[in-house]
Amino acid sequence: MTGLDTMMFGSDDPHAESTRPNSRRFIDDRLAGAPAEVRRKLICDNVAKLYKFH
Repeated sequence: MTGLDTMMFGSDDPHAESTRPNSRRFIDDRLAGAPAEVRRKLICDNVAKLYKFH
């Protein structure tokens, strides 16, 4: 059930362990070298699909 089509980035905001306010840098560091399609799924498309934003 876990895979590229079901995973997504979460910042855990507002908790102390949150990546905020450095979420963009955190994403860039962790996904450096990942194809654009993979980045888009993890950051945008999968959450939009989950909450039916499309």
